[in-house]
Amino acid sequence: MTSDLSFQRAPNVVSADMDGETVIMSIEKNVYFGLSGSGGRIWDMLEAPTRLSAIVETLSREYDVTPETCRADVLAVLDDMQANGLVVSVD
Repeated sequence: MTSDLSFQRAPNVVSADMDGETVIMSIEKNVYFGLSGSGGRIWDMLEAPTRLSAIVETLSREYDVTPETCRADVLAVLDDMQANGLVVSVD
């Protein structure tokens, strides 16, 4: 994935905040997912299309981690979210 890619929430999911954890339901797969910490923060940022580079910049600053480490972690989360139909990449 390149930094130019943008991601957003998939249209077939619903989410809610429950005691600091983001709970997401995939309507298509009829399965629940839970996100906390940086995963929940990524989910918040994906309410509108957001560039990978912007996610990395924000999280590396908020969590005081190097951009390289942050990028690797964000890519892993986004890959998992995409594999489970929670997010889509947009042009």
